[in-house]
Amino acid sequence: MSKTISDCHLSLAYRLGASSAPASTTELAKRLNWFKHAIDLVCNSERPMWFLRVKATDITIADVHTYAQPTDCRQLIQIKVDGYKYKKIPADEVYERYELPTSPVPILPGFQSRAFYEYGTDYVLIPTASSAPSASSITSITSVATVCTVTQTAHGYVSGDYITIAGAVETAYNGKFRITVTGVDTYTYTSSSTPSATPATGTLTALKDNIQIWYFKKPTLPTSVSSGIVIPDEYEDLIVSYAEGRYWSAAHKRGKASDAFTEYESWVDKITKENIRHSFGEQTT
Repeated sequence: MSKTISDCHLSLAYRLGASSAPASTTELAKRLNWFKHAIDLVCNSERPMWFLRVKATDITIADVHTYAQPTDCRQLIQIKVDGYKYKKIPADEVYERYELPTSPVPILPGFQSRAFYEYGTDYVLIPTASSAPSASSITSITSVATVCTVTQTAHGYVSGDYITIAGAVETAYNGKFRITVTGVDTYTYTSSSTPSATPATGTLTALKDNIQIWYFKKPTLPTSVSSGIVIPDEYEDLIVSYAEGRYWSAAHKRGKASDAFTEYESWVDKITKENIRHSFGEQTT
């Protein structure tokens, strides 16, 4: 998704017979609003689009059942805690399907699977987490540019886990990173900047985020010509054809406007069919 609003401005200009986007800031702002409206129509449709599906992580706290959803969350899909899949259930069914609690959340009967439900902007885990993960000691961390290699005996992690590295004197080593496992005792991650020394010094620890959250995020609407567009590159003409329809409508060219909106609808149909195809893999394993 490397296309920007600047690319959309240029594509629209070509459609309108111009060789470049207009110089008028007023006209550019008007066209930007058309692009934003097209994106909003698609991305905020009844069924969220596949390209807005993302993953976040969190850490359980002992005896705490309620956790904040990611700030950009539109709809939760699935949650895993310590590798166990939690099934999403409607909040109004919780007390029908689970025993009444002595604690703030329902007690999980032995025959039921793990579950979660949404409560406002939070999610509630059933059963309540009984413990929090603890930090583990790291033997060493070395770096080549921004690629850092960790040696940690029998770490037990898998590629894609998010690990918080702490304790390094060279602060570039510290932070939360998505790792790639390279051996039973080693894994790598990419730091945001090159550490000032290698190997790392200090008392090094690693802490795994044991909650994994899959969700559909709210679309980020563009605010300037340099803004990226959340819709995949191959569907750029969806945005541009909608803007062209609005342009010709404003110019009272009903025939040209109709042609542009017909093209827009065909792009909506294509992206909707693609979304249905992706939806078969919506539930993450």
